[in-house]
Amino acid sequence: MATLTIRNLSETTKHGLRLQSARHARSMEAEARAILDAAVDRPQPTQPTWFDQARAVAVAEGVFAADEFDGLRDREPARAASFGS
Repeated sequence: MATLTIRNLSETTKHGLRLQSARHARSMEAEARAILDAAVDRPQPTQPTWFDQARAVAVAEGVFAADEFDGLRDREPARAASFGS
């Protein structure tokens, strides 16, 4: 197992961790470990792209059928513009 040292933790955060660990009947170290494990294991929410949002509006308003819109999307990754030779 690895060891992690956290410096410059505010007294407010330390106090809150102490209270939360007491409520869960575990040490502050075990509580911090549980918090970190939960934060890392939690799936990160994905933000819908502007295209996905526009598609949802267009389909909801009846502008396009859902399957018509799919062919319009460019699946190539974005490339930086080149202004030189």
